[in-house]
Amino acid sequence: ISDDDIDSEINRLVEVSPKSENEIRTFYKKPSSRKRLEDDLTELKIMDYLKKFSKVKEVKVATKELRGKNND
Repeated sequence: ISDDDIDSEINRLVEVSPKSENEIRTFYKKPSSRKRLEDDLTELKIMDYLKKFSKVKEVKVATKELRGKNND
């Protein structure tokens, strides 16, 4: 994650809450806050990458069926 990625995310947050721009920018001036945002963006990037290789199969199961399996 580059500094540009972090700055873009901060700008996106400001766009969502323009009245809180000063608070948002002050908060993300702290190195620990920027690191936290970097970690969050890294996690999102990893999840997007992993989704490319996953296959999801949705299966509907009634609660009654699940309870029956635990009692066996």
